[in-house]
Amino acid sequence: MDGTPDDNFSLSSVFSQSYFVIPEYQRDYAWNGSNVEDLLDDIEFVYQQNNDEDAEEKVNHYFGTLVLEERGSVEPTDFEDYDVFGIVDGQQRLATVAIAIAAIIDEMADIASNNQISDDISSTINERKSDIGDKYVEYQDIERIQLGGLAEDAYESVILGNRSAESYLQQNDLVDAERKIANAKSTVRDRLKEWKNERFKEGDSTDYAGYYKFLNSIVKILTQRFEVNIKIVEDVDEAARMFKVINDRGRDLRLHDKVRSHLVYCASQSDSMNSERHCLVE
Repeated sequence: MDGTPDDNFSLSSVFSQSYFVIPEYQRDYAWNGSNVEDLLDDIEFVYQQNNDEDAEEKVNHYFGTLVLEERGSVEPTDFEDYDVFGIVDGQQRLATVAIAIAAIIDEMADIASNNQISDDISSTINERKSDIGDKYVEYQDIERIQLGGLAEDAYESVILGNRSAESYLQQNDLVDAERKIANAKSTVRDRLKEWKNERFKEGDSTDYAGYYKFLNSIVKILTQRFEVNIKIVEDVDEAARMFKVINDRGRDLRLHDKVRSHLVYCASQSDSMNSERHCLVE
């Protein structure tokens, strides 16, 4: 992510050669259906604006500020070095981007496996969806965003794995974060099918080539036209202080989220009674 603190970065450049982890003091995945619908509405608006023949220039969408904590680097292959960042502010947004892209990849897979699609076209679609998955979902068996916490099982099963959201949601022992991950993907799949039926379906006939091009365009809108400002902090103390005063969509965290996050942060940083006392005094 080359640039100055005042630059805006596309999500494509944010994900480029980067992995992201959720710090222990962060809350679990919390976006509900209306939050995901808002994101999809924004994507549709930017798509329509950029496909308006009368528009004089392309439209970008400001997606807020991301606050990231440096966490070193990893080597996914012998020839690559990727930065690792803890997400101090922006977890909900980036996780939902990955969820949305995973849903789009599933739609592409359905197109590629359709018997109306030639082998050559199917191969091209499979290559494209693999490339998208590598960039935004999982690369070299490492999650591009490692959620951890209570959401991890749902993320591994429904987003990284092949289990459907509907099947996952039939379980009786799910916690709220797991349910919200599965619901988020289900919400995206439902909206994609709405778009397909509105734009590319006539009677029993579906324009699969047109739908695939549309899905490709949606990925490009999300990754190239959605822009964020980046702030990088160098240590966990600064990261935790910033976490106390900001959250993903400009609203205050609920009190129990703040208390939980601060206690987890204190526990993770307490090597002695003195450091514990310092945390409590703060």
